[in-house]
Amino acid sequence: MKNNKKTIFGIVIIILIVLGILFLFSKNQDKPFNQKSFKGNNLVFNKTKINYLDTLIFAGLQELNIENTSILILPLNKNIEGDIELQAHIRQTEGGFIIWIAELNRIQNIEVISHELIHLQQYNNKDLILTEENKTLIYKDTKYEVGNLPSYDSRPWETEAFTKQEDLKTKIKNILY
Repeated sequence: MKNNKKTIFGIVIIILIVLGILFLFSKNQDKPFNQKSFKGNNLVFNKTKINYLDTLIFAGLQELNIENTSILILPLNKNIEGDIELQAHIRQTEGGFIIWIAELNRIQNIEVISHELIHLQQYNNKDLILTEENKTLIYKDTKYEVGNLPSYDSRPWETEAFTKQEDLKTKIKNILY
């Protein structure tokens, strides 16, 4: 009788361990997005391996009420700026914007895209202007020489993007999940 109880107890323990492992792995998988269609006349071209980045951008543009914008998403070759490894960056071009982004997981992508879309909003509002010669950056009427920018953490446009990205990230998640 004692051997049967030990065997049953052992089997139950093994089942619980297997279920626990399955639970942990299922939590790490990306939950699918809700079906969502976006209105407006924004164009987003995703040239990365991460097929849902355009969906994140459409959701973010909707939340920021940005229209008439074209965005090209390209893979980022690992860039290091000072002590910081860039995960993404954005540039305004004559025809719209280009966002370069590293291969990240979905949670990181939502955060990084939110940050870059705040920069897009800064460009759209003319709070952030990169001169045609790419030598001067103007943020809210303060000029900065591109070759002599403050450290990344001290740039006021970055501070604003980090502050506002959390709200946008939450709104994008609410749309898509």
